[in-house]
Amino acid sequence: MIDGRSVPNNTRLGADVCIVGAGPVGITLARILAADGIDVLLMESGGLKATADAQKLNTGEIDPDSNHPPIDMYRERRFGGSSTIWGGRCIPFDPIDFEVRNYVPYSGWPIRYGDVARFYDDALHECEAGAFKFGENALCSSEPFIEGLEISGGVNLTLEGGIERYSPPTNFARRYSKVLLSQHNLRIVIESTCIELETRNGGGHVDVGKFATSSGNRFTVAAKVFVVASGGLETVRLFAASTRDHSAGLGNSHDLLGRFYMCHIEGTVGKLRLTPGSRRVAWNFERTIDGVFARRRLRLSDKAQNERNLRNTIFRLHHANPVDPSHRNAVLSLMYFAKQFILPEYRRKITSTELVALEEMPKGVDFWRRHVLNVITGMPTLAAFIPKWILGRHLKYRRLPYVALQDANGAYPVDFNAEQEPNPDSRVTVSDQRDHFGQLKLNVSWKATEQDVASIEESYLEVDAALRHAGVGCIDFGQRNLRELLSNCGPVGGHHIGTVRMGCDERTGVVDSDCRVFEVDNVYAVGSAIFPTCSHANPTLTALALTLRLADHLKRTLPKRETDTRSVDQ
Repeated sequence: MIDGRSVPNNTRLGADVCIVGAGPVGITLARILAADGIDVLLMESGGLKATADAQKLNTGEIDPDSNHPPIDMYRERRFGGSSTIWGGRCIPFDPIDFEVRNYVPYSGWPIRYGDVARFYDDALHECEAGAFKFGENALCSSEPFIEGLEISGGVNLTLEGGIERYSPPTNFARRYSKVLLSQHNLRIVIESTCIELETRNGGGHVDVGKFATSSGNRFTVAAKVFVVASGGLETVRLFAASTRDHSAGLGNSHDLLGRFYMCHIEGTVGKLRLTPGSRRVAWNFERTIDGVFARRRLRLSDKAQNERNLRNTIFRLHHANPVDPSHRNAVLSLMYFAKQFILPEYRRKITSTELVALEEMPKGVDFWRRHVLNVITGMPTLAAFIPKWILGRHLKYRRLPYVALQDANGAYPVDFNAEQEPNPDSRVTVSDQRDHFGQLKLNVSWKATEQDVASIEESYLEVDAALRHAGVGCIDFGQRNLRELLSNCGPVGGHHIGTVRMGCDERTGVVDSDCRVFEVDNVYAVGSAIFPTCSHANPTLTALALTLRLADHLKRTLPKRETDTRSVDQ
């Protein structure tokens, strides 16, 4: 491991492959290529820990009309990247996500579901999340999600059950550092920010990557192949800065770079009310047969989506809103106090649903008195909960993903994650502001379409109708209009998808089916940036599956070095 600040000014380093970004994707690709005898330089902008100076490089602007969190939130510029803070949810894409759907503009991948699915087993292994089994038969328990509800081809083929698996969560830097550092043909260079990919031969080949450090020194890396694994935002910035022979930026001859920016739309809307109220529900965390934490979820079948022109959406049962003291739960009230007054990192995670509830609640003494009363009267519950939480969450490697508590009133809030359609007007561009390396910062203009919201609304109503048809219950939306409730939901701030999309040619995408940038012969991009559509699923698992697929491609096309020539022009 090399600290880039110690590399002499104007040095040129060399390798077969230069990987820009040492998050889960970059670390996985570097390890696999090096194990195959390929000489690799893994370049990371940050250090071993997050620092204020490094994190400042993540800041940027947000369009005033865009309901998007600050773009430095949920991003870590350090060795290990987002895996140092992620929650570990692992869900694969579905076959429908790869198909051309005439009711979803710009849908369809240039590769098939099977081209990615064959790598899911290994991707799950990388995440320590068990086997590629996401049916309810993967669970230790044989009880149904909701007693009396058929979700395996039942209820008019409307609903499908399934699970989501959870990584411990794996910190890729900590988990894989030892094997990375043991590979003689792999060098990790930290504290080194790539500021440009410089082309030659009329722009068709990248000769070197230019790097800058906070110490003021600058150096270059020459490589046969460059792989950019910098995430859905920073990949756009690097390509936009690479203008030597591409005035609009690398991969942007058809103005596609940064367009089609997708996040998942999420929220907690409505409550599941069972008939009768005593009906059993498997709503908490469970273990799979292979020992992984998992939770149940529902989705509309592919058949139902195609018949009703709906985007892919999943539904889970959530804990009661911590803001509302009527839940009468000591743990939830204490959680709200922690979010509001104690933990600034927690405060930023107060959801839009919670904020709306807070706006509508009376803020007087009675509001706080009821929360305090919940804590005082629930002391026995807290006494039992806190040791179990500390043990399960902080003292075990495979830890409980988050708090999952039942409402004392017997209602089950319904949480959703929804696919957003690819929209060319939802985009990431560069602003006129510069960071301390002189690089232009990013501007985010995230947009959801009317069809996105309408699809979520219709999906909720379809699930409600299926529950009623089965006679097991319904979703209660209270006194407010469902569309109004959905208008307060927003994007998942940590999922940055589609900005360097994969296409059939340069008119439809930035990279091809092998992840190579169309305009150059030796630059690849990998990660959620290249997804043409976003599904409902958290992107990490599919990003790793595509990484493994790219590794196979590079191993086939790159000759192995017979001698060690790991740096040139020292």
